[in-house]
Amino acid sequence: MDIRAALKSGKPLIFDGAMGTVLMQNGYENVLADKLNVERPEIIAQIHREYALAGADIVETNTFNSSLSKLRELGLANRLEEFNQAAVRNARASGARFVAG
Repeated sequence: MDIRAALKSGKPLIFDGAMGTVLMQNGYENVLADKLNVERPEIIAQIHREYALAGADIVETNTFNSSLSKLRELGLANRLEEFNQAAVRNARASGARFVAG
């Protein structure tokens, strides 16, 4: 079933929770979470999997700061594509029905 059909079905779709909060609870407070998509993908993928196992139909990519304007501010604009592609891979590895960016 694609997302349009799922939305038309009338059944509520459940999103995952706050990635940043989980990362902070696990000691990743002073880290750019988006860099973890590349540097520690297993951590991000595991958080996505836990949300999917808890019943989330949709997991959101870990891309809170992965816009061109934000990455420019951080001096990381050249990594835009790398961060976003890794974020999608990590989210897709969750087994959730859908991935949102």
